Amino acid sequence: MLLGLLGGVALWLAFPGYDVWWLAPVGCAALALATAGARAWVGAAAGLLLGLTWFAPMFTWAATYAGAPAWLAMSVLSALYPAALGALLAGLQRGGAVRPVVGAAAWVLMEWARSVTPFGGFPWARLGFSQADSPMLGAASVVAVTGLGFLIALVGGLLALSVQRARAREGRGWPRMMTPLGAAVVLVVAPALLPRPVSGEMLTVAAVQGDIPEGYDRTLSADPGTMLARYTGRTEDLAAEVRSGAVP
Repeated sequence: MLLGLLGGVALWLAFPGYDVWWLAPVGCAALALATAGARAWVGAAAGLLLGLTWFAPMFTWAATYAGAPAWLAMSVLSALYPAALGALLAGLQRGGAVRPVVGAAAWVLMEWARSVTPFGGFPWARLGFSQADSPMLGAASVVAVTGLGFLIALVGGLLALSVQRARAREGRGWPRMMTPLGAAVVLVVAPALLPRPVSGEMLTVAAVQGDIPEGYDRTLSADPGTMLARYTGRTEDLAAEVRSGAVP
């Protein structure tokens, strides 16, 4: 349980506001260790604690703009996804050994589920969004944010496996830990070597930040497509202004 709690704090600190990007893999490693060989309910509890300590401090802006009930609802609802992830990881690692690749795939599945459900999804705080200052950011140009999330979780799984092997009692724990640890280091550093464009035509990019209808309750009870229509309409208006020259 403590690992889940600490993992959530690590993930929170990895995101903008603190930007300690290397704590994102550490948070994933904590959940991997907490669920290895655990029962499903223990994994779910660890995942829930991770989710609450991760999302609750990240979503405090919701309390400012939509009130404390909205903040609590978003935090708890979002934390249910890491809880499900924890239960899934416990099943995948029921033999007791950390499984980095399948664990990373499970993280991607969880982030996809958060991105599409409920009400069209809450994709805030995806793992890849924490890597603005990370050498792993270079991978995003090849595998996008989903692949970057997989890479972060994979590095976390490898770190967890190295810790698990270091704690082994056979006397060979330390030598055996070097393989996953070395692989983790390579995966962190290698994306920085990918070529990036350094010249070309400059582009001006416009973005639309839509507002919510008056009152949080109306947002939840609005007809499906209401927010999409608001964003689409404002984007079309902006595009027309650009074409007319009103906006450079």
